[in-house]
Amino acid sequence: MSIERTWALLRYALLFAACVSGVYALIRLSRLKLKIERPGREAALFAMVFYLAALLYVTAIRGGLSLNPGGAVGWIPVATTVQQFRAGAWPFAYHFFGNTLWFVPLGFLLPALFRGWTLPRAALLGLAVSIGIEVVQWLFRTGTADIDDVLLNAAGTALGFAAHAAIRKNRGLLR
Repeated sequence: MSIERTWALLRYALLFAACVSGVYALIRLSRLKLKIERPGREAALFAMVFYLAALLYVTAIRGGLSLNPGGAVGWIPVATTVQQFRAGAWPFAYHFFGNTLWFVPLGFLLPALFRGWTLPRAALLGLAVSIGIEVVQWLFRTGTADIDDVLLNAAGTALGFAAHAAIRKNRGLLR
């Protein structure tokens, strides 16, 4: 995918996420009757809804949906990553960093929303969400299902979790 098409996809994803999270905010505020007791948690919930809507658009809706299961599945670990590396800097960066960075917010927001999360548990959730996305991409042919995507997505979730833990630890040191 070209850089221009990537930016266009990102703009549409952010617009879609803004619409979805705007509707969520209206529903949530009406249910809370405008009495927000924990604004930090509400902000994290809003951020999670925004993020998941953008992720859904980028991974599953981007080309429209049509139930037409099938297509090739990349089952060999690292094969696609090597192929993208050989194809050039942009294809590799789009594949490697895109798949990793799109899942950092998931790992970052999990411990902000829920207590008791550990790095392995967050990475496993990232793995599960990624497998779900790959199945949707296979079912609707909106992308190519690939094991490398799953592994990079789980790594991104773990990086996000580690970043949250590091920030939380540094805040404790600053007080």
